[in-house]
Order: sequence, then structure tokens, then C-alpha cells
Amino acid sequence: MQLGLSGRSVVIAGGSRGIGLACARVFLEEGCRVALLARGADRLEAARAELACGPDRLMARSVDLADAVAARAAFAAAAERFGAPDALVNSAGAARRCNPAELSPAVYREAMDAKYFTYINAMDAVLSGMADRRRGVIVNIIGSGGKTAASSHIAGGASSASTLAAP
Repeated sequence: MQLGLSGRSVVIAGGSRGIGLACARVFLEEGCRVALLARGADRLEAARAELACGPDRLMARSVDLADAVAARAAFAAAAERFGAPDALVNSAGAARRCNPAELSPAVYREAMDAKYFTYINAMDAVLSGMADRRRGVIVNIIGSGGKTAASSHIAGGASSASTLAAP
């Protein structure tokens, strides 16, 4: 598919599996430099091995993006390695499912940390630089729970709906 992206720098939050990993594969095929960020070091290593790309085009860093300080450090490391990101793909974080009887403010807070704040922290790390350069793209991948309620995923759906309205 040649999209004219060769040489661009892309950070993928949640890039160790699923949609994030699929995005990484396509960006690498397009000639981009890709930084994968995710919590699980083992999954990141498996993703790096699967993508079979050298360190000049692919890096992987384990980080909990719900931690704003750790998120900034991970994005700084990616920018140091590959330059300021031209694109951010947010595909990280998932809230645990529970039945309505288990819901509490703590469960909602956990869901917001898992999805909403991982996205906010990632966007915060790149947004001002993109604005200064007047260039960059942020893609937030959000599950259908943000639009369609499910009784086993009320807190997660609420965090996904909040992410739909994020800046």
C-alpha cells in the first residue's frame, strides 16, 4: 500500500498485540520508524521478534501509561531514538469486566486509569510538540463499549465514552 509515510516516526501505545501490533506491522511496511509501548515486557519482546525489524526502525519499551511521569519518559526515549513522533496510535489499556453488583467508585476509577488516562498521558506527551511543528496525527482506538452499553462492562464503557470526547 504505499502511503508516502517512509521515514516517519510513529509511537504505538499498546503495540504489543491486537490492533496496535497490526498497526505496527503496516507502519513498518510503509518504511516508518516505530516505537512500541506497552506494559508487558514479555509480550513486547514477542512482538519485536514477530516484527523482525532492526533497532534502527523498531524499539519496544515496557511502561505503564497510566503513570504520567513514566509515560513522558517513554515518549522522550522514543523521540530521542527516532525523532519527534509524526503519529501516535493509542491502542492501550482495557478496563476489567465485572457484573453490576461489583461496581463501585473504585472500579470506575480503575477503569478510567486503565483507558482514559493512558490515552490522556500519551497525548499529553506529544500534543504540544505536534502543535509547535504544526504537524502530526493522533489516532485513538476505542472499543464499541463507549457507544453500546454492556452490563458486564459498565465502567469500561464509561471510560471508553469519555475517551471519545478527549481532546
